[in-house]
Amino acid sequence: MENNIDYIQTVKLQENGYLVNGSMSVPNNPANRHYNDIQEWIALGNTPEPQYTDAELLQQAKDKQLQVINTSFDNTFSNGLATSILDANSVAITMDATYEDIGKLKDGYDLAVTAGVTDMVVRDFNNNNHTLALADVNTILLELGSNYQTQLNKLWGYKDSINIAATITEVEAVQWV
Repeated sequence: MENNIDYIQTVKLQENGYLVNGSMSVPNNPANRHYNDIQEWIALGNTPEPQYTDAELLQQAKDKQLQVINTSFDNTFSNGLATSILDANSVAITMDATYEDIGKLKDGYDLAVTAGVTDMVVRDFNNNNHTLALADVNTILLELGSNYQTQLNKLWGYKDSINIAATITEVEAVQWV
C-alpha cells in the first residue's frame, strides 16, 4: 500500500520523533506508518524544522535566567541585614530584611508612634528581643528600606539586561553579583 503524504504540512523534530502539523506526535519507529510517511516526505526534499526555533530557545534561556535572578534576589535576604544599631553587648542588631518583614516592623513603629510611646520591643533575625528607642527603630527602618530598594534596583537592572539580550550568551552572562 502506497503512503499518502498530502496531509503533512509541517514537521518539527522532537526528542524521540517528530511533530506533524503541530498536533500529531510520531515516534522514531520504522513500524509506524506515519514515521514512514515522514521519511517519504523528507525523501522528496522537505526538511523538518528544528524542535525549537532560535527565538524559542532564546525565550527559554531568558525564562530560566529570570528564575535564577529572582531566586538570587530572594536569597539576598536569607541571612538578614546587620544594622548600625547596637544591642546591649555592642553587637550590630541583625534584622529580617524582606519587604514583608520591613512592612511589619513599620506597622509596629507606626502603632508605637500613634500610642505616644518612646520605645518599643523588636525581635531581631535571631529571635532575640530588644527594647529600642523609636529613633533607633526609625534608623533601622531607613537602613532596611534603603538596602531593599538597592537590591530591588539591582534586580530590575538584571531583568532589563535579560529582557533586551539578543543571544543566549548575553542572557547567560547576566549573573547576580
